[in-house]
Amino acid sequence: MKKYILFFFFLFLLGSVYGQETATPQGGTNDNEWGFSLGILGGGELYIAEFDQFFDLESGLSLLGFYDFFLTDKFALGGNVNIAFPSQEFLGETITFYELALALKVKFELSPTLSYKPGFNLGYRLIASDDLDTIQGLGLNLTNELQLDISESFKPFVDLGFITQPAGGNDDFNTTFSPLLVLRIGIVFN
Repeated sequence: MKKYILFFFFLFLLGSVYGQETATPQGGTNDNEWGFSLGILGGGELYIAEFDQFFDLESGLSLLGFYDFFLTDKFALGGNVNIAFPSQEFLGETITFYELALALKVKFELSPTLSYKPGFNLGYRLIASDDLDTIQGLGLNLTNELQLDISESFKPFVDLGFITQPAGGNDDFNTTFSPLLVLRIGIVFN
C-alpha cells in the first residue's frame, strides 16, 4: 500500500511541475470543471481491529459529484462528494458511505479529443448503518478520468480508481479497509 501511495504522490509532483510549465499566461482563462458520475464500487474486505478479523464487503452503487478549480491549464484543486452503498454480510444489510474530499488533479491532453485526468483525494468519510454507531474515517482515494472532448460545454468520461480507509472507527471499533476498485461513467461541464 505504501508503494502505491508513494507512486501516486510522485505522479502528482511530476504533474504539478508539468502544470506550472504550461500555466496560462497572464490575462488568459482556465476552464473550471464540474460534473457527476455513477458506477460500481467493487467488493473487498473490511477489517475490525477489536475482532482481529476481516469481513466481506460486497459491491454496490457509487455516486460522485465534483468541482475542479484549475490553478493552471493542467493542474486543478477541487472538491467532491461521494456516496456509496455496499453491503456487508456480517450486518446482513446495505451500509452507506458518505464522503467529503479535497482533490488534486493533473490534466494531460492525449489528443485533441482525449484527456487523461488522474486525481488524488483526501477525504472525511462517514459509514452509516441501522445496526452500528456511525464510523468516521480518513479516505484516501484515487480517480483516473479518461475524458472525451466532444463539445465545448460538456465531456463524457470513464473513471477507474479506488477508495481506501487507512484509519477510522467509532467508540466501539477501529475500522479500516484496503483499496476497493471503483468504476464510474459520468459527464463533465465547463
